[in-house]
Amino acid sequence: SGLAAWRSIYKACGPTPSPHVALRQAEVRARQQAGLAALVAYPFVYPTGRAYMYSDLGLILLGAACARANGDAHIGQTIAALVTQPLGLQARFNPPQELHDQIAPTEFCQWRQRRLHGEVHDENAGGLGGVAGHAGLFGTAADLSQLGRLYLSGGEKLLSTAIVAECRQEHVCTAEGDRRGLGWMLRSEPNPSCGRLFSPTSFGHTGYTGTSLWCDPERDLTVVLLTNRVYNGRQPQPIAQLRPAVHEAIVQAISGQ
Repeated sequence: SGLAAWRSIYKACGPTPSPHVALRQAEVRARQQAGLAALVAYPFVYPTGRAYMYSDLGLILLGAACARANGDAHIGQTIAALVTQPLGLQARFNPPQELHDQIAPTEFCQWRQRRLHGEVHDENAGGLGGVAGHAGLFGTAADLSQLGRLYLSGGEKLLSTAIVAECRQEHVCTAEGDRRGLGWMLRSEPNPSCGRLFSPTSFGHTGYTGTSLWCDPERDLTVVLLTNRVYNGRQPQPIAQLRPAVHEAIVQAISGQ
């Protein structure tokens, strides 16, 4: 898309959100408008279509575009209407206080000056009112497993088989071997986060806070890993070692190795 990997758009969204105070829809809308205005004002860092970059900013814009196309105030309403409600998922943005005891806390946020518990970890999503196309959706392992099953089964009644195939198809392969579909990581070399026992057609996604979903079509297998790896800071090495080890152990267990 030509966008940078990241920009601190949360600084343009308004005051630092108060802890555990539910924002009214009008406040979320105002924050979204301010953040999007700041985002589109940034210059491109490369010509559109000339390069690949993993960027939160593109998904923020995509979420806003989907909401507008569906006539919604923000992407949270769109996802509820088109995804979570039809699939019967519990996932939601900005979970209420009574659900916080079911949610793992993350790190101490320097911007918000508190340890985050029941609040989205990502600063830009927090600035946008906790609702964004790239982050902020709280869910369960069962929710993610069902989403994986949706793509393994060809979309069922929610997506067409053509769309599912397009999403799982390789669209980018970087010089480092990083392979990407549409919205999905594809099993890549030399160090796939799903481990070396998942098939070459496997697809998934990892989250910065220590979450992941990987699907292996050849084994008809979904593996969900939900951790709060940023609780003690952002050092990536422990989770980089844990993810492949967990997936390899699961494949070995179900295959009797």
